[in-house]
Amino acid sequence: MGAYAWDVPEGLWQVKYEKEGYETAYSDWLPVPPPQLDVNIGLISTEKPTVLSASKISNGVAVTFSQYMQPDTLKEITVTDAAGKNLDYELSYATDETAPDGTVYAKVFTLTVSGGTADSVTVPGTAKNYAGTSIDKVAVKVTDNTEKKTVIPDGIENTGKVTVEFGSPAPIDGVLTVLYDDGTTAQTTYKIGDMSVSSQISTKKVKSVEISAVALPEIKGAYITAVFYIPGDVNGSGEVTLDDAIQVLKKAMNVDMGSGEFNEAAADVVQDGNITLDDAITILKIATNVAV
Repeated sequence: MGAYAWDVPEGLWQVKYEKEGYETAYSDWLPVPPPQLDVNIGLISTEKPTVLSASKISNGVAVTFSQYMQPDTLKEITVTDAAGKNLDYELSYATDETAPDGTVYAKVFTLTVSGGTADSVTVPGTAKNYAGTSIDKVAVKVTDNTEKKTVIPDGIENTGKVTVEFGSPAPIDGVLTVLYDDGTTAQTTYKIGDMSVSSQISTKKVKSVEISAVALPEIKGAYITAVFYIPGDVNGSGEVTLDDAIQVLKKAMNVDMGSGEFNEAAADVVQDGNITLDDAITILKIATNVAV
């Protein structure tokens, strides 16, 4: 990270960018005045990309690289089972990482395998990073990096929906398991790119929540925050009341609600991704014990 400011005499000026491990870069010659803003240049690493891990997931392998890679150069990856047999796979990746010119790059690639269990992944020397630097051909053993973490609610009265929020980047693949007091469970799976995962809505008391996930090497173990709430309880009082219905009605009508707590996830009781009059009516019915 760096910053620059224009506190210079009138004339033509150039910005020089230097960082250890990267090629030195220069901006164009720029006239001052006016102030020149957003003079941003991406630096090119002098190191070759490497494979950080090949992690086992439920349906194949997730391969993580040390640098952003060109997806089109990874189509010749080979996946083999323990006997050395080549396995078929489909390559996929998140598309939200782009260069200023719109080119898509990715660090994590999911290989959805069919016809066997992946044991080894070979990345050919034709695979290239964002700058066109080729990787050294490498064969990587598939490892199980799955972690499990259990969260116990603060109080026994935690009911309703359980949501787990992830940091960025999100874990690759995993399962959210909710254990209720009566011994029953509810499970929800999530995939690469998900930033949160929720269990089904339930009125049962929650005993514990377990997250099973394959984490990226750079954020290993740093992906869990569990949030419990009762659908309709937007102010966090522990019950659904007329006040909740009024607040949701104000939200739906874009009326000032003041500065109090407002849980938007709890407000969306009809689960359509929006907060509308239907939500306010449903919460009113819940608060007044009218059949929903």
